[in-house]
Order: sequence, then C-alpha cells, then structure tokens
Amino acid sequence: MRSLTVPLTAALVLGGSWALCPATAGASVPQAPARTVHCGNGHNDLALMAVTTRDGRTACVNAGRVSDALSRADGSGRELPLDVSVGGVTWRWQERQEPGAVNPHLEATSGSRPGEVIRLVS
Repeated sequence: MRSLTVPLTAALVLGGSWALCPATAGASVPQAPARTVHCGNGHNDLALMAVTTRDGRTACVNAGRVSDALSRADGSGRELPLDVSVGGVTWRWQERQEPGAVNPHLEATSGSRPGEVIRLVS
C-alpha cells in the first residue's frame, strides 16, 4: 500500500473525542487504494473510465476534459503516443492491450499524479 508523508498536525480519535498532536517528521498515513470509476462515454463514443484515488465526480469531470483534449488533438493528425495538457497537467495517451484481452484500449497517464489513469474502451 502506498502512503503519503504528512508534515502537518495530526488528529487522533480517543474514546470518541478528537485530540490534536504534532505529527512526527516523516509520519505517514495510508493513501486510499485506486478504484475504477465509470464516467459514461468519451472520445469517439468509447466507454470512459478513470482509475483514481479521488472522488468519482471529480475524477469523471477530469476524465471528460482529458478525453475532450484527445478529441481536439486527434483532428490534428498527430499519432500516439500523444501528450495533451489539461489544467496545467500533461496527460500521455497511448494504446494498451491487457494480457488476454481481444481489443486494445486507449490509456492516458497523469504527469503529476502517479497512478491516475484514464481509459477509453470499446
């Protein structure tokens, strides 16, 4: 499991009440595991999914924007892999094929949030 370094004051729950205590240097808390969120349809009417640790609504809004950026770039005649920028973050679109899968899918990975992935599948 990945963890985040937390340099702030931590809160503890003791017997139902909150207590603040200074965080130890290098203390970490577990990060929520990534999950797949189905976000409707995206580029070329393909199924749009986000693999994310964020809330589903935020992830899907962002996935839609990254998918739209691919649609705009697709008209330029550029080929994959293809970088698009959304909200100051670079996303790299590539074609992927999972072992045992019949059809490949398109996948975008975030340049600033490791583990954040957007997929377009048929």
